[in-house]
Amino acid sequence: MKKNKPLDKWLPLLAMPIKLLPARLLQPVIHPCLLMIEKVLDENDWKFFNDKWIEINMSDIQWSVLISTRNRQLFCSPTHMLFSQKKIVADATISGTTSSFLKLVDQQVDPESLFFQRQLKLSGDTELGYWFKAILDRIDRNKLPSIFKGMSDLSNKLQTRVLKTV
Repeated sequence: MKKNKPLDKWLPLLAMPIKLLPARLLQPVIHPCLLMIEKVLDENDWKFFNDKWIEINMSDIQWSVLISTRNRQLFCSPTHMLFSQKKIVADATISGTTSSFLKLVDQQVDPESLFFQRQLKLSGDTELGYWFKAILDRIDRNKLPSIFKGMSDLSNKLQTRVLKTV
């Protein structure tokens, strides 16, 4: 675990521009991800997730995305871009560092170990949170938008270089 500490310091700085991007520039990344999640949902999943909110929170860059359903379609919005009179409160929140989420997406480690090691934390409706984690496990990682592959490759290169200097 200590070997990732230098990387954990640099990765938030590299990920910070995500927080500053307008929603329309994030759509080419977000939309394909939502479609991939939709493809793995069955009828029971749609019923279970109806009118519920999941928050994905990258704690090291203070950036979150809220995900919900409307008319059997997933939608999401970064929390800093929600301009609503009524504050949306997530039913469940999965939070962790940028590095932890990249490990999850890249399948570098078993998702359960990230939770047991407290690198990913679940709060709120735990049934909903574990359901969403199981949905993410069903996604074919090879079909994720190329930006995730690029971020993962960059993360791995940085980790290799940082470990060489330590």
